[in-house]
Amino acid sequence: MEANAGTHTRRRVAHRTQQERREETIGKLLDATIDALADVGYARTSVSEICSRAGVSHGALFCHFGSRLELIAAAAEEVGRRHLERLRAEFEPADKATGPESDALARAVRFLDAAAHSRTNAVWHELLVASRTDEELRPAVRRAMGRYAARIEAAAAELFGADDYDPVRFRSAVWALVCIFDGLALGAALDFGDANPRTDIVRLAPEIARLMLNGVAGGTAPSPKARRRTPPSTRAAVSSEAGKSGRKVAANSRGTNEGERS
Repeated sequence: MEANAGTHTRRRVAHRTQQERREETIGKLLDATIDALADVGYARTSVSEICSRAGVSHGALFCHFGSRLELIAAAAEEVGRRHLERLRAEFEPADKATGPESDALARAVRFLDAAAHSRTNAVWHELLVASRTDEELRPAVRRAMGRYAARIEAAAAELFGADDYDPVRFRSAVWALVCIFDGLALGAALDFGDANPRTDIVRLAPEIARLMLNGVAGGTAPSPKARRRTPPSTRAAVSSEAGKSGRKVAANSRGTNEGERS
C-alpha cells in the first residue's frame, strides 16, 4: 500500500512538472509572437521567425497550436490581457495621494496615452491593419478585439459611474478618447516635429473628457477626487483571464489546420 502511494505521488509530481514545462513553452511562443509582430510585422512573423525567437522547434509549436494563425490569435488575446492588467495596476492601489494624482480622468488619460504608445499596442495596430485585407485573420482579430473592448467598457463604466449617463453616449465618449490616442500612436512613426499635437492633447484631454461626459453624454463627470477602489469588473476580468487566453486556445487547437505547418 505504501509503495503504491509513493508511486502515485511521484506520478502527480511528474504530471505537475510536465504541465509547468508546457505552460513555459506556450509562454515563450506567445512572447516571441508578440515581439515578432512588433519588430517585423504580420507578414514576416512566420513560423520560423517565431520558433527562432522562442528557441523551440516547429514540432513544439504545432504540439500546442494547430496553426500559425491560431498562435497569432492567442497572441492577440494575450495583448488584451496585458492591457487589462496594466489598467488594474493603475487603478488598484487604495492609498493614492490626493490632489492631481487622484483625478480619475487625468489618470485615465495618462493610461490611455501610455498604453496606446506602448510596444504591446503596436501589435494591436499591426493586426488591425493586416486584418483589413486578410480574410482568415479578420475573424480572429474581431473576436479578440470584441472581448477586450467589452472589458474596457466595463472598467470605464465602473470607474466613472455609467449609471449617471446615457449608455450609448457614454460608450461613444469612452471610445472617442481611445481613438484619439490610438490615432496619435499610429502617427508616432512620422516625425511631425513641433507640429506634433500629442503633448497638448495629453494636457487638455482630461478637460476634453469632462466636456464630452458632461455635454455629450448628458451626465456629470467625476470630481477630481478619484474613486479609491479597483473596478470589480476589471479585477474579475484580469483574474479570470490570467494565463488562460493563450493556453485555452492552445488546448483546443491541436490537430487543426495542419496544412499551415509548412
